[in-house]
Amino acid sequence: MSVDGLIVESNKTVVFEDYYELTESLGRKPIQPKCSGSFVSICIDRSTKLRYAAKVMQKRVNSIGKKRTIGQLLTIDHKNLVRLKEVFETPLSLHLVVELACGEELFHRLTKVPVYTEKTVLHYFRQIVDGIKYLHEYEIVHRNLKPENVLLSTRDNDAIVKITDYCPQLFTTEDLDMELVCYTTTFCAPELLISRRYDKSIDLWALGILLYIMLYGDSPYKSKTGSDLYRAILHNDIDFESAQWKLITFNAQDVVKRLLITDPKLRIITPYLINHSWFIELNEIEQHLDSVQANLEHFNKQRAANYFSIEDEKEDWFTSEYAKLPRRSFESTPMKLHDDMKVEKIDDKGNKQENVELDNQHELIDDIIIRNDDNHMKELLELQNTDE
Repeated sequence: MSVDGLIVESNKTVVFEDYYELTESLGRKPIQPKCSGSFVSICIDRSTKLRYAAKVMQKRVNSIGKKRTIGQLLTIDHKNLVRLKEVFETPLSLHLVVELACGEELFHRLTKVPVYTEKTVLHYFRQIVDGIKYLHEYEIVHRNLKPENVLLSTRDNDAIVKITDYCPQLFTTEDLDMELVCYTTTFCAPELLISRRYDKSIDLWALGILLYIMLYGDSPYKSKTGSDLYRAILHNDIDFESAQWKLITFNAQDVVKRLLITDPKLRIITPYLINHSWFIELNEIEQHLDSVQANLEHFNKQRAANYFSIEDEKEDWFTSEYAKLPRRSFESTPMKLHDDMKVEKIDDKGNKQENVELDNQHELIDDIIIRNDDNHMKELLELQNTDE
């Protein structure tokens, strides 16, 4: 096994335990895959006695990855982002030392606030947007924005938002795209589900899902799982007609709708978002959204069980072929492949064809379905084509 490091700026010449002492374990996340080799603990700097969080990540022994440069992440300094202090690397693991956010998840705090209004939601959502805006200004994609990664700095009433786990692809040798799709599908943008091609606009979609839940108290896809959930995401099948939304102002709904646009290029970007009318003209007189708060408490309790898990549907139509899709940021129109992309395809006689150009993403999906002989998804494809 090679001893070469994956991380260029990791402190490979020293031992983590010489500088930090691991103390209290922070455990595993509720929806973390059982096979995951990572965990988080509190650690104490032996020289300063200051407390930090240490994320220990096990490498795949047989993985061969190119070196990743994390120098830019080490300079990140924003009040709403958990700061990366340093990285230690061994042949078998990575130790990420980060700022310790002592508070709970934001979504758990929201169920406890005495007055839950749009103003309450905006107070915290603005901080999430500010953190993501900062990352995007440095061309950094968070890529994994979800409730588990939106924490609070302390347990005090004046605690601020702390976003964690940004840019995770730099610290893993696993198939991160697959993990995100399989375990946090609810927050995945349509383009990530179909083509593994994305840019920072996937964070805008995730912002929209977060805000939807904060204003409505439940997932926009209700209890959908598996292929039904994928279909809802691809079709942008999101409910704004229920009685609950009548309690929410037009401007708040408009923000959600401008973020949850299937075309990534049409989503409202963060500089425009913070100047939206909802951010600057919110009425001080608002009603308490007690039903939303109650729904959110139920959502928190059911979150882990309701997220799509590959452990429950190992033969899912999408995950069985997802690893074969192209992996790079897209620049062309959404839901389509670059003209120069080549993929493997099966011809009418069942023979494998190499380096075949595809006109659009539907042809790729169709090919996947044919090879899997998935009748349910053939019906879905026909429905998609009919809708268009």
